[in-house]
Amino acid sequence: MADSSCWWTKVAIFLVCGLLGSLSGFGQDTQPSLNRSKLAWSELELEAKKLFLTARTHLIISNSKMEERNSKVSANELCGLGPEKEPLCLELHSDLLGRHSQTRMWFSAMTGTGLRSLRLETGKRNRFKDYEFVGKGVHVFRRNPVKGEEGLSPGRWSEVSQEFLAYPDPGKLGCRLTDPAVLLYAASVGDLFRAGDEIALFVLSKGHFFRVVLAHGGRCEVGVDYIQVKGGAEEKVHGQQKAHRILVKPNPWSGTQEGKAFSMLGLQGELELFVDEKTRVPLLVTGEIKLIGDVKIQLRRAVLTHP
Repeated sequence: MADSSCWWTKVAIFLVCGLLGSLSGFGQDTQPSLNRSKLAWSELELEAKKLFLTARTHLIISNSKMEERNSKVSANELCGLGPEKEPLCLELHSDLLGRHSQTRMWFSAMTGTGLRSLRLETGKRNRFKDYEFVGKGVHVFRRNPVKGEEGLSPGRWSEVSQEFLAYPDPGKLGCRLTDPAVLLYAASVGDLFRAGDEIALFVLSKGHFFRVVLAHGGRCEVGVDYIQVKGGAEEKVHGQQKAHRILVKPNPWSGTQEGKAFSMLGLQGELELFVDEKTRVPLLVTGEIKLIGDVKIQLRRAVLTHP
């Protein structure tokens, strides 16, 4: 767990964030202003260990054109970039108990708005999902293998289905939705480093919609042990490091199922993010996993793009 110096403002911050969240309607939020020039990392390798379990996650962020679309969704219906020339692509690979998942998410660097997400799971369960974000919800296209197709590429899986996840109140949101993993990007580039700072994003998690507030939770020190790569040179970073605590406060959007828990990197409950005070690189994520308890996801390797 993080150093005890992190905890003295926790209760007050939670109370204030909870009160503000309950007083403000979701449709009243303005889009967050995210500054990509503050992004100091291009790759992160994270690891969580608890009891007999070890989970590893590898994130890569870059400029990348979206893959060719096969759906019949009108191009005019899709969410666009606005003044940006090209989206950012966040690629996420994770491994746990013989299950591998890969996600490629294209989104706006300025607002975090999701454009498209491709997710592939292999191992104990094989399935592929293509999410296309539009102004009134999300189109989801699925492919699953029938018996005997497990060794084929997802494009050749024959069990095909689709659905549309409509916003409870589409007139109040429009193109604002994103993926939970984009919260790591927002925490790295958003203005969240002074008392009272907070930003709100709308997130699709496990088929349900959430308004997620990222709030400044004070400064502290956390124990770290990772490899830092800068300019091709590797450096071991070990010991106590100054960090900003960012509180992750998810609330189900009115009309969605209240009992569905928000999840980010497999963690639920009262999530907290700790980012390096200077580089804003995520150092630690804390939360809970059902039946396991409190879990820490720690940084093991970071590739920096600038100091």
